[in-house]
Amino acid sequence: MVLASSSSPSSSSSSIADNIIGGHSVAEVRQKAANFEREHRETIRREREAVASAQRWKELAEKQKSKAEEGSKRLSRLKEVFRSKVSEFREACYRMTGYKIELIDGDKYRLRPMYAGSDRDFVLIHFHHGQLSVLETDFVRELDKKVSAYLTRFHSVPAFLSQITLDLFSQTTLAPVS
Repeated sequence: MVLASSSSPSSSSSSIADNIIGGHSVAEVRQKAANFEREHRETIRREREAVASAQRWKELAEKQKSKAEEGSKRLSRLKEVFRSKVSEFREACYRMTGYKIELIDGDKYRLRPMYAGSDRDFVLIHFHHGQLSVLETDFVRELDKKVSAYLTRFHSVPAFLSQITLDLFSQTTLAPVS
């Protein structure tokens, strides 16, 4: 015959183990487990938010990259149109004025007459603070005194250039044919 006792050593040790785990009561352990679970859920929520935020930033970066590429293409097209228009403008100026105009040094321009006999026939003009100055070149030095008078006597660069054009034109087109 086995007698059961509520105060048996095994039942009392089991009861004590139920109430104390690792120096903590069951209530404390349950509270810590609940806190851990809550923190774990919060960490997972933050990770999901971080992933969603990263995805939004990635999409925004892709949109910005697309806009930048689109802007770069547009800029390339504008540069090409600008180059074409500048070339067209230079050609129109050449045909209207009889001078090919080249910017050579920030504020200096080389004017090559349409009717010039050689590449060394050019006029250098310095444009500084709204003022035009004709610089001395071999070509300018060799010009007739009547042509130079438009600069020295009348201070007119347009008349000076026009007279050069007329003189060169008459030399190349009206010269006697042998």
